[in-house]
Amino acid sequence: MARILALNALFFLTPFVIYAVWLAATRRSVNSGTEWTARVLTTLSVIGAVAAVIGLVVLVSFENNNTGSVYHPAETGEDGEIIPGFFTDE
Repeated sequence: MARILALNALFFLTPFVIYAVWLAATRRSVNSGTEWTARVLTTLSVIGAVAAVIGLVVLVSFENNNTGSVYHPAETGEDGEIIPGFFTDE
């Protein structure tokens, strides 16, 4: 779950980083408030949200979901040891 949240945050923040790098490359001040208007921030937020949704869809689409497998939940074995859950192809 933390991996998914981190990737979505990365996808969302990428347009902001690209814009800041572009400002720095064109020798405009990255820290001045004149280049970070509400319209620019809204546009970057929409682009970041779309990128995060696309990234989530791609991540879920290519994830190995063990289709056709049977899940055996974790159980307690002899001597109180925990046997983790696993998938089998039955």
